[in-house]
Amino acid sequence: MPELPEVETARNLLATHCVSQRITMAVTVEGGGGPRDGLFDEIVFDDKEADAAIVSSLLEGKQLVEVRRRGKQLWLVLSSPPHLLAHFGMTGAFVVRGVAAQSYKEFRVHDEAWPPRFTKLELQFEAGNALAFCDPRRLGRLRLRADPQNEEPWRSLAPDPLIDPIEKGRWLEVLAAKGCNIKALLLDQAALVSGVGNWVADEVLFHAGVHPEAICRSLSDAQVDRLRAALTHVLNVAVSCGAKDEEFPRDWLFHYRWGKVPGTVPGERGGAITFLTVGGRTSAVVLSRQRKGDAPLKADAAEAGEYAAVKPKKQRGAKKEAAPAVEEPATGEGSGAARALEDELVAHWQGPGGGGGSSSKRKSRAVDVRAEEDAAGAVTGASGRRKKASKKAQ
Repeated sequence: MPELPEVETARNLLATHCVSQRITMAVTVEGGGGPRDGLFDEIVFDDKEADAAIVSSLLEGKQLVEVRRRGKQLWLVLSSPPHLLAHFGMTGAFVVRGVAAQSYKEFRVHDEAWPPRFTKLELQFEAGNALAFCDPRRLGRLRLRADPQNEEPWRSLAPDPLIDPIEKGRWLEVLAAKGCNIKALLLDQAALVSGVGNWVADEVLFHAGVHPEAICRSLSDAQVDRLRAALTHVLNVAVSCGAKDEEFPRDWLFHYRWGKVPGTVPGERGGAITFLTVGGRTSAVVLSRQRKGDAPLKADAAEAGEYAAVKPKKQRGAKKEAAPAVEEPATGEGSGAARALEDELVAHWQGPGGGGGSSSKRKSRAVDVRAEEDAAGAVTGASGRRKKASKKAQ
């Protein structure tokens, strides 16, 4: 399922093959030989006033200037507004003609012929190449926005953890205020960070040794440090691999979590996998190493000094102090402190001669960005309810 690493890989695909080219034709009816061939998809194009003719007229003749990303959302910056936003949902994908389609664990892009099956939008460029957005389950979204960063869905997204990593103090502040479980918070695209979906959340929690049902405000300072480091590490490695899961380190949970089949993560840091439903989503957990909260954040905050999550009581007559300016990191890899935490986590997990390669080869290709929560939870829940209703009827 497309999450931050897969969407960043798609951004890189478009930046490599389509940027700086002019759109000569926009085909806005479905192609590829599916059951909806020749029809405009009013679900994928969910702007109220949109139709095939309008979308075509607003795209044709424009140049694709750059491609930005935040979380799981792509922003195709055009030479003039409106611009095109793309969200992949569960099965959406961009395909460039003549370039091998990106592979996914749970679905396949049918690019044997052009346009690919279930193509919702095809853009043809003056240089002769073409770009298609396909989505068999119709849970992806294509939207036109005049000013994306000040309009929904882009403006409501939380910071991207690679492009705009947040400081530890913000983590502590958000976690201390939340009574939900940590996995639900990571999946909420507007709460703390954007771009994290089901598999990334499970992988991060596994690396950090945190149980997905741990209540946010119960996590200790040390657990928060491990979460931050694990999030940066997992995303950097996955992005540096071009989201090709066969290149992920073999001691990652990712390789053993699919199909709800009981398995074991190998190695000294592994263990038996248990499947739980957390926040309506299937969660793969290694109970032997993933713990719930070690201590309330409130207690930790008293010792955390500058990272205190509990705000001091406001004194009468006290002037409001301006927040200190935070210098943005030069790359998407975070601050020096976060980098040190990540290196420590890498060393811990890889051990002597561990898999995954050196961190110097794991440089993030993160750029500009945006994301929204996918509909997977709702779809999974609805599917489960239908199955239960069917059994009762029988």
